Amino acid sequence: MSSPPAPDDERWLAGVLARHGAVAGSVHRREGGLLRLTAAHGLPDPVRALVASVPLGKGMAGQAAATGRPFQTCNVQHDPSPVIQPGARTVPAQAAVAIPVLDAEGQAHAVVGFAFARSGDLAPDELAFLERSAAGLPGFPSVPADGP
Repeated sequence: MSSPPAPDDERWLAGVLARHGAVAGSVHRREGGLLRLTAAHGLPDPVRALVASVPLGKGMAGQAAATGRPFQTCNVQHDPSPVIQPGARTVPAQAAVAIPVLDAEGQAHAVVGFAFARSGDLAPDELAFLERSAAGLPGFPSVPADGP
């Protein structure tokens, strides 16, 4: 059974997605070797069920948490990478990124996902802005994925 959505995460996610013009997104918080979905916007119910609990290393969120680095795709609909899970293709979006929220030791304690209606790679400055936003996830002192 997955953790219920966290109201603070839901409110925070809605605001950060609107600020960045994202059409969908998620927050997963780490619990041991798993990521638990605590907030989601724009994800179809079947996808929410599939990503309610994600092992480290699996899917975009799991990969970002395992490596401590953002994982992005220019078009989730057509990316042949095995990291992109079939359920991700049902989200009405194209460009997507999963950003780990790191603690001072560089360990991922959460992952914030952003999905956009447009395709294409995120520019380095746009990615850096998303990383800074993700680092503001309530409840943890954190640093952007590229360091302090």
